[in-house]
Amino acid sequence: MGSLTGEYRHGVDAKGRFFMPSRLLKALGEPFYIFKGPNRCLSVYGQRQWDEMRDKLAELPKSQSRELRRTLYPTAQDCAADKQGRIMLASALREYAGIGESLTVIGAGDYAEIWNDAAWEEYQKSREDTPLETAMDLLDL
Repeated sequence: MGSLTGEYRHGVDAKGRFFMPSRLLKALGEPFYIFKGPNRCLSVYGQRQWDEMRDKLAELPKSQSRELRRTLYPTAQDCAADKQGRIMLASALREYAGIGESLTVIGAGDYAEIWNDAAWEEYQKSREDTPLETAMDLLDL
């Protein structure tokens, strides 16, 4: 899988469909999985990452993974783009992330995230340079 990078803003139609950037579609492969992520965004994993996460969950005792399973699996959706490159985003996922008529898709290296536009802008402003400084320190750059 290629590296997932970039920031893309797209409209959402009345049926809950949006255009997944073709660069990201190519890197993710099909099917890919959309599920609830942290910070009220949606996480988008390719098949390999999804399988790795599922396998790690399966290794945990149910007493430790039960809540995560109940949060993750009921609303997760496996996806493939239609002929026009659109993805149908389930209403439960749109509601969780507060997505209305538009959204922002970001590449995050080996996965992607889908954000409510305003929430993404607010998150970026709240973090300013902190992630860059932390990354530079961690990578000793």
